[in-house]
Order: sequence, then C-alpha cells, then structure tokens
Amino acid sequence: NPSIEISKFLLYCKGLGVWHETEIYNQRQSWGLCQIMGSVARELGYKGRYLSGLCEPTLNLSMACKLLVKFYGRYQNWEDVISSYNQGGNYKGDDGHYKNYAYVDKIHKAMETIVF
Repeated sequence: NPSIEISKFLLYCKGLGVWHETEIYNQRQSWGLCQIMGSVARELGYKGRYLSGLCEPTLNLSMACKLLVKFYGRYQNWEDVISSYNQGGNYKGDDGHYKNYAYVDKIHKAMETIVF
C-alpha cells in the first residue's frame, strides 16, 4: 500500500528531524570520497541526521566497504562487484557485456596493478 509506505517515510524523516523533501533530494545524491548514494547509505544502516555526514572520510570508506562486501557476497567475482558498485546492479546487455563495460574494464585494469 503506497500510502502506508509514504506515512512510514514521513515518520522516519520526522524522527530524524529533517524535512522529507530534503531527505528525498539527498538520497539521490552521492556523497564523499567513495561517492556513496544517500539511499544506499540508508539501506546500509546510516542513521545520521544529515546525509552530508557521509563526507567524513572514515565513515565513507566504511560504507563503501560494507557495500563491496554485500556485492561480493551476492556475485562472488570482482567484475560483477565493480559493475554493481558503479551502476547499482549487475546489468548486462544482450551480448553478455556489462552495460557500463568501459568503467568496469578501466577499474579492473587498475586493480591488476595493485599488489596484495
């Protein structure tokens, strides 16, 4: 029921002490070093009043790591994780290539230069 979901969201915003329109706008933005989407941060459990708090580097890196762990648990391979981190899901075209293949290839090549 959409009206119940809207009511829950409005109560959630009231509990945070923020205006619902501000929260909606900020959830669509990416924040900080790792460009964490506001909505993703909320899904991952961020309870801060303002999403701009995600600009704190340690918190931002922590959220990024949580997201990477979540995606790796789902896909079990880094190419799918990279694609999902960038576009919110493991989206592939009819040809089997990632829809954001240029980004995935660029990051994968950079990862090959990292010594673990």
